[in-house]
Amino acid sequence: MRAAGYLFAAMLLSTAAAHAGPVTGAAREAFAGGWKGAACNAAGDDAAMSFSLEFALTGGRMNVDNNYESLGPRRVKAIDASGDAVTLMLDGGAKWIFRQPKPDTLVSVTPIPEYADMKGVTFHRCYTPADRSGLHLDAKQTAGISAEMPGGPTLIDLRAKKGCAATEYQYLDFDLVGPAEFKLHRWNSMAYAEKIADGGTSSLKIDEIADFIIEKADAIPGGYRFTITELIPPEGARGDTTTITVKVNRDHTATIPEWKRTYALCTAPK
Repeated sequence: MRAAGYLFAAMLLSTAAAHAGPVTGAAREAFAGGWKGAACNAAGDDAAMSFSLEFALTGGRMNVDNNYESLGPRRVKAIDASGDAVTLMLDGGAKWIFRQPKPDTLVSVTPIPEYADMKGVTFHRCYTPADRSGLHLDAKQTAGISAEMPGGPTLIDLRAKKGCAATEYQYLDFDLVGPAEFKLHRWNSMAYAEKIADGGTSSLKIDEIADFIIEKADAIPGGYRFTITELIPPEGARGDTTTITVKVNRDHTATIPEWKRTYALCTAPK
C-alpha cells in the first residue's frame, strides 16, 4: 500500500562515435530499461540500488532508487558516449558520469550529489522496456490519465467525501510510462492504511486493493478504454482479463461504469 500522489515514482552500447544531443536511435535501444546495482537475480537489500531509463514516451526520464527514497524523476536531456565513458546530461545542468567496461554494464564514477552513495556501484541492465504496441495513446493523451506524466492525475475514489482534499481514501494509479511494465494500481492512501494497520476503524467503503497489467489502452470519445488483467497475490499470477471504460467529465471527475465508481481527478500530491 502506498500513498497517492506522483509516483513518478527514468543509456548505449559503446559506439565508435560520441552521441550528444536528444536521446534517439541507438542510444535509446542500448540504455533504455532497468539497471540494478547487483546481479539481476539478486533480491532484498543486495538489489536495493537501481535506476530506470525511459525514452519512448517522455523523450528521456530517469528514476533512481537507493533503497531509502526515490528522488526522481529527472529529465535526461542528452547522452555523451566517448570510448568507455558515458555521461547522462540531466535537467538543471546535472551530469552523471559512468564508465562502461562492457555492454549492459555501467560503473558509477561521478553520480549527481543526491546519490553520492552510489559512487563506485556497478549497474547491470536487467531488463529492456516493455512492449508498448498495445498502448495507442500519445504523450498528451497519456498525460490526461497517468500520474507518471507531468501534470497527470491520480484518481481518488469519491466515496472519500473530501475528494482531492481527503487523507483517507482509495485511489487508482495508471502507470502508462513504465519502462518495466504498464500497470493499473488500486491502492489505499498511507493515512488509511496506517490507521487500519494500527487497529483503527474507518467508515470509508473501499474495494479490495489490487494490481492489474494494462494489456491495451485506447482513446475514445470522452475518455479511455483499457484491457486489464488482474494479478493474483502473492506471486502475481495472471487472473481474469476484462475491459473497463474511463469516462472523463467536465467537472474534473471520471467514471468507470463497469465498476460503478466515480473518481476525482487530482493533480496535486497528497
